[in-house]
Amino acid sequence: EDIKRQLVGLGIYTGFAQSKGELRLYPTIPRREIRFRKEPLWPNAQISPGLRCTLDMVNGKSDPVISIDRWQRLELVGWAADVQAGTIPETVGIEISSAENGRYFVLAQRAWRPDVASFFTNPRLEWAGVVLKLIETRVPTGEYSVHILQSSGTHTWSCDTGRRIRFY
Repeated sequence: EDIKRQLVGLGIYTGFAQSKGELRLYPTIPRREIRFRKEPLWPNAQISPGLRCTLDMVNGKSDPVISIDRWQRLELVGWAADVQAGTIPETVGIEISSAENGRYFVLAQRAWRPDVASFFTNPRLEWAGVVLKLIETRVPTGEYSVHILQSSGTHTWSCDTGRRIRFY
């Protein structure tokens, strides 16, 4: 267990969990690959509603609209899952969109959220957490809505977090 904690501390893995003898490590996405892009994460996937999600924090704040310098760090913390099915597809992303500037996408990471599993009394949801850490966003200035995307196979689910980020 100490080795696992060291790997997480070094940034090689975002986290780990052990349940019923199974060890799950979630690898860290290399920083050079983490940035918003105009290209959809899953271009051929059908996007449909049906996902439950919450964006708990944007840069440590829980306000409905957060203002952020687009050249500064961005950290999003929340969760997303198909609560009825009790599933959490491993691939997760963030979409921000505005009428003026269009849509931008970035891959996010799963995180351990035992509070979500406990709330829904379903241990299969303990990895429902969603975390995104960017050094800078580099998107055009404006106000964007935030959606959490999950993908499995050729299907993608989208959930509106109800939060808005104003980049200046």
